[in-house]
Formats: sequence, structure tokens, C-alpha cells
Amino acid sequence: MIHDGSEQLNTYDDTIDKISKNTMLNVLSIVINYIQRDVYRVNTIDYLSNTEFLTLSLLVFLIIFNIVFDLLYKRYPTKIIFGQSIELHYYKLVFVLIRKILMVTVPIIIVSFMLAFLVNINQNADIQYINQEWTSNFSFYLTLKRSIVNLRSMFDFNIHQGYTVGNIFEVIYTSSLLSIKLISASLGLSAFIGIIRGMYEGYHAKKGGIRSLGTLVFFSIPDVLIVLLGVITYTFIAKNFAYIKDSLPLKEFIFPLITLSIIPTVYVSRITYLTILEELNKEYVRAAKALGYSKIKIFRAEILPAVIFKVVDSLPTIMTMLLSNMIIVEYLFNYNGIVYYLLYLYKRQDVYRFVPMALTLGLIYSGFVYGIGLITKMINPLKRGARR
Repeated sequence: MIHDGSEQLNTYDDTIDKISKNTMLNVLSIVINYIQRDVYRVNTIDYLSNTEFLTLSLLVFLIIFNIVFDLLYKRYPTKIIFGQSIELHYYKLVFVLIRKILMVTVPIIIVSFMLAFLVNINQNADIQYINQEWTSNFSFYLTLKRSIVNLRSMFDFNIHQGYTVGNIFEVIYTSSLLSIKLISASLGLSAFIGIIRGMYEGYHAKKGGIRSLGTLVFFSIPDVLIVLLGVITYTFIAKNFAYIKDSLPLKEFIFPLITLSIIPTVYVSRITYLTILEELNKEYVRAAKALGYSKIKIFRAEILPAVIFKVVDSLPTIMTMLLSNMIIVEYLFNYNGIVYYLLYLYKRQDVYRFVPMALTLGLIYSGFVYGIGLITKMINPLKRGARR
């Protein structure tokens, strides 16, 4: 019996006038497709429309043209082509626009495709040694096809509204706000405590001392262990001090903030300490000592600005550290930020939500890094001069 999911059935007892031609065509196309892919290993991309194929071909042509044109400009800028040098052609408006468009669109397309491909990989994919050969149930063709089909219909809300997309913009908005709130508070808290701790260690530092060894010990502790200790501490408080749990947002914000800030705080403290040791040997500090400045005044008026500049410069690195730790923090604390939903949607292989949310996370990271760069240029006179 052949059944394609519709109401029409084809059985052995059917006569020629009862058989559904459409059902037979659907089933036979599936069988032929299986034979082509699995038996004859035909992996041609035959599911693209003519418009999509032409668009991709044009994009590939522009990429190759831009690469070749860029190489010619770097090697032979003065060579004459069509009556003008390659350098003059290179800076024409049309070619500048092509480069700008490719610079923006190509990374977005590549990242979106990689994310869709990652989510569409079968989570039960495996490789085994059977009959003296390695066999895998992973199908590159099907994964590639599903990825392209998903990207094609990514914003077709009429198709996916009911069972996959839902109110995607509301989810992205609320989860992004929660993650931005956690990241901002963690950056501020770790910078503040780390600078104070590092200044204290630097103030009491002695040559040959190992006072800052404690910060190095924290670097050797795995991030997962720190988060687990935070979860255990929260569980203990919630079990034995219910009134504290009910009166404060411990799980909703406080403990995720504390556990997320520990490693960045240690990192900032270490940077502060090393910066102080470096600055103490410079001429302007010696001049301040010669003028009779107290040690406290030297640290407050002379060394603290240098420490702040150094810490602000290191904030992009700290941002990367925070995002990697947020995967553990949001998952174990059930903090409904954007990383939590990314893990949730990845397990469900919900491409239509996962890809936009992953791109939003990248946008948040880029926004923080760009904002930190602007702050650095605003507060650091050396970088302001370099910009001008």
C-alpha cells in the first residue's frame, strides 16, 4: 500500500480508474530522489529557482572580480587599462559601492548560512565501523538542502507563523534586554571591584613579593566550577533562608551577575596590578615623588588614570570572556537571556528563530565593542590625537 499523507490511498485491489496519478508521482519522485542521492551519490543542487541561481552566480562573480581587481590594484596601480590607471578605476564610485556592498552582505550571508547549517545537523549523527568500512548517518546533501530552504523562507511568516516562528521579535527584544542588562552590570561591577582590588595589591606590593598570587589561583579555576558553586550557594540560601529568596531577585539577577563577574574581576585586578608595577618605574611617577607627593596622591592622581585607560582598552577582551561564560550562567540559572534561548532553539533545531537571534547576539557584541572604542577615544588624549 502506498500512502503519501493525503486522503487518497493506492492498494493492490485498486483498478486503473481508482489510482491517483498525483499520489503515484509524488511517491515515485521520492523513490527516484532517494536512489539518486543514496545509491548513485548524485548531489547536485537542483532545488534552486532560476532567480536564486542567477543571484548566487552574480554574487560569486562579483566576489571573484573584486578579489582580482584588488590584487591588480596592489601590484600594478599605475598600469593603464581603458585609458586610465588601475588606481583611478579602483576609486571610482561604482567600484567603491561594490566593495562596500560586498563587505556588508557577504559576511552576513556566510554567517547566516553557517548558523543554519549548524542547526540543521542531525543531533543523532554518528559514525560507526561496519563491514570493514566507516559508515555515517550524516547526510551533507540533506543538511545543505535544509539550510538553503530554511534561509529561503526565513521571513515567510505566512508559512511558519503557526509552528516555528511565533512572535520572534518579542522574544528577541525581551531576551536581548535581559542579556544587555546582565552584560552591562557585569562589566561595571568587574571593572569597579577589579580596579580597587588591583590598586590595593599594587599599593602594598613589594619587590619579590607574591601578594598577587591569589589572582593567579582564580585563573586556574574552571568557569563551570565557579558557576556550579554559585548554583549550589543559591540552592542553599533558597532552602534555608526562604525569606531572602522571596525578597530579593537572587536567581533572576543577583547570582547570575555575581558568578558572571568573578573571572572578569580577577582579570581586571591582574591588569591593574601589572599596570601599576609598570607605571611605578616611569619618569612622571619619580618626578611626583621628588615633588613630595604622598603615595596615596601619586596613586590617585598619577597612576589611576593610566590604570583606567588600560582597563578600558581591555574591555573588548573581557566582553569575549563574558559571552563565553554567559552560555553556562544563563543555562544553569535558567536566566532567560538571548544565549539561553539560543541553546533552547538549537536543541529544537528551530532555524527560523535561531539564526536571527544569533545575528542579534553578534550585533550586541559588536555594539559593545564599538561603544567601548568610542569611550576609549573620548577619555584617552593619546587616542584622540591619533584620530585627528
